[in-house]
Amino acid sequence: MFKSAATKIAHNSTLPGLAGNNELRTLQDLIIAEKAVMHSLDRLTNDFAKAVDALRSWGIGEGEDLGDILSSSASLLLHFCNTISHLSSHTQTIRTHMKSIRTREEALLALQRRHRSLQSKCESADKKLSKMSPENKNLQAQMSLINQLREEIREVEGEIMAEEAALGDYKRAQAKEWMGIQFGGLGEVGEVSVLIAYYGKLLIESMPLERTDPGLPRAMYTGHEQTRSIANEADEAIRRVEYTPFPSNSLPSLPISNHSNAAGPADRYSTQTPESSGNAPSTIYAPSPLPPPTHPS
Repeated sequence: MFKSAATKIAHNSTLPGLAGNNELRTLQDLIIAEKAVMHSLDRLTNDFAKAVDALRSWGIGEGEDLGDILSSSASLLLHFCNTISHLSSHTQTIRTHMKSIRTREEALLALQRRHRSLQSKCESADKKLSKMSPENKNLQAQMSLINQLREEIREVEGEIMAEEAALGDYKRAQAKEWMGIQFGGLGEVGEVSVLIAYYGKLLIESMPLERTDPGLPRAMYTGHEQTRSIANEADEAIRRVEYTPFPSNSLPSLPISNHSNAAGPADRYSTQTPESSGNAPSTIYAPSPLPPPTHPS
């Protein structure tokens, strides 16, 4: 309970303005929500890394073939941990942009509070002046005070108008920048994930599935060179993935592996229709050779 309350009042300086400013309240909710996303990404990174390490350890204990293939697969999966960690860092940057808006919102609220305070003082001074007789020795001083307050009010009103216009422009520039960071981070995760899946499927093709007769040793595993080559190719392809918050001129294109005779994944991103290419549409998925799982009632 206390932790939840602490989260809600993490930024105490916004509290005076939250009661009467829905825009600032929703911005604070957004900043808190992004923080939760960042923590979730960090937890995912740690949990996934533990699972990958467990996969590697299990494979090593199950024979040379599983040890080699699953170790290479684990190394490939660690790239996913890295890119999720990058996304978490991008989320922190996004929150920094949001906080910069909050800072300017708070400054504007302070100006508005000052404006209300000056108006209140000016109204009180006017009432006091209305009760003074022309012979009152403080009459001139009271009139000077009112003129000074009115001048300050005009200055603050000018500052408020200028800041409201500038803040509107600033919000749009910042929103574009942080959304570019977010989409760029998601694009990096997406491209790396597709590469991991593509090369991972090639890796497990080296898995020997020949039937072992009872009492006989398992056939010698000779796929080390193949898995090493695929892993190196995958590392190089992933290394070439670039993070960018700006639009690109084309959809992502991925290499065709030297270890596969099938069309590369770049074909899946093509905007060419089956009719224009003269080929009939075909699915990229194959039915599973395994029977559907049964569940106890």
